[in-house]
Amino acid sequence: MAKSIIILADTDEKFLSPLELKFLEELDDNAELEIITDSEYFNDYFSSPKSASVLVVSEDLYSSSLQKHNINNIFVLTEDMDEGGTEDLGIDKIFKYTSTKEIFKQVTALSPLSAD
Repeated sequence: MAKSIIILADTDEKFLSPLELKFLEELDDNAELEIITDSEYFNDYFSSPKSASVLVVSEDLYSSSLQKHNINNIFVLTEDMDEGGTEDLGIDKIFKYTSTKEIFKQVTALSPLSAD
């Protein structure tokens, strides 16, 4: 079975490190993690078509052009607690400053990842 590709993208490395660790601990060898902390690299990376199971991205890096890629689930980390709808369909917002455990729980509940 092919591994799920999970992309975590945020320019705040201190925020992203515990989230990366949580995904590694819970999903073990069932997923391939790609971590992006540089906005220039992020733009270069998504300048060509990409496929992934999940993209967890900060609202600073997010743009609607990400929807042209073959990404099953996009989660935008927002600094605003308002959990209202988004202007883009298929996008889920997660409050960035909730616990790492809660972010992981929301991502795995809404996407086809398993921690088997």
